[in-house]
Amino acid sequence: MISAQSEPLPNKVRSEELSEVDDAQQSSSISSLSTTVFCLHKRSQVRLQGRVFAIELLLYRFQMHQYL
Repeated sequence: MISAQSEPLPNKVRSEELSEVDDAQQSSSISSLSTTVFCLHKRSQVRLQGRVFAIELLLYRFQMHQYL
């Protein structure tokens, strides 16, 4: 009877340790995910700015051809 009562205690401690490890892994994966999303966002911004610049360049060339 005594051994049956003393068994759940280590399991409970073990599960708390595991949940702490899970929390740490989750927070690190969330931070890496947010970093990845930020990098992708910056890349898409740069790509978009490049497209806008190319369109402006085409419009500028078109206007110059009209003036000539």
